[in-house]
Amino acid sequence: MSRMIYFTRHGYQDEDRVTERGLAQLALIQERLVGYGFQPVLGVSSPARRCIETARFFTGGQEPTILGTLHAFGNIKHYSVSNGLNKPPRTMSAREFAQEALSEVLSVAPASSSLVVVGHDSTADLLAWEYLERSGRSMDWRMERRYPNQGEGVLVTGTTYELFSHAT
Repeated sequence: MSRMIYFTRHGYQDEDRVTERGLAQLALIQERLVGYGFQPVLGVSSPARRCIETARFFTGGQEPTILGTLHAFGNIKHYSVSNGLNKPPRTMSAREFAQEALSEVLSVAPASSSLVVVGHDSTADLLAWEYLERSGRSMDWRMERRYPNQGEGVLVTGTTYELFSHAT
């Protein structure tokens, strides 16, 4: 079986905590992910509480590996990376961010393990596209996908992907 990675934005939140509404939305997505055979053995997360809670949700309460690089905010063109909660941000292109962050994610995860990666804003899309390119699929980095809602993400297996939304 191929490695599966679910790249996602944190669940719907208020005051940096995933709300009951957010948990209900994550449950809908998790039900669909299970239908694809997705069972993550590891969570990788931004240090923000809402991201940690989302990673725990998908891994059955397991503590995620925290990566400061995932504490980044931006859109498909530019990213501001703080590398932690109390560090000054640095700005880079979205592609540079995706390359750096994905390298760090993959460095902490065993090669054959399925995992969930939780971040902010368009992080899920950017990391998924970078992973797909490294796997041999050409991606159009100029495209502007919708700004993902909280809790939505991309499941990647080999060179294929599926977009997940709690609205579908």
